[in-house]
Amino acid sequence: ATIATTAVKPTRAASTTAGLLLNKPLSLTLWDIRSELGVGFQTWPQHVLEQSNIHFGGDQCTGLTLLHANVELNGYEILKGVFLCWDQASFARAADLIRWGRHRTDQCRWLRGLSIWQNG
Repeated sequence: ATIATTAVKPTRAASTTAGLLLNKPLSLTLWDIRSELGVGFQTWPQHVLEQSNIHFGGDQCTGLTLLHANVELNGYEILKGVFLCWDQASFARAADLIRWGRHRTDQCRWLRGLSIWQNG
């Protein structure tokens, strides 16, 4: 599935909307920030981390989010068939699916940061 270049989904709080900016690649890979990565990345091979580029998601936090279209990996569905994951268990599951040949690294869009604004 093709992933859109913007994604916006209202949060549970009626006064807040969160979105992701997906069109600005950073000059970083997961390998570059490996010392910051949690246990969800312990099983990822070095070559996969080196091939996993990180994109700018917004300036409101520095956490990682995985945008993907793999129903088997699942996550928080922002559009039909398009998901976000930001927890270590999901990152570890993505590593398993890649290792088993059921998900490709080029089907992952890693985002650093979010954009959050008030409604109105």
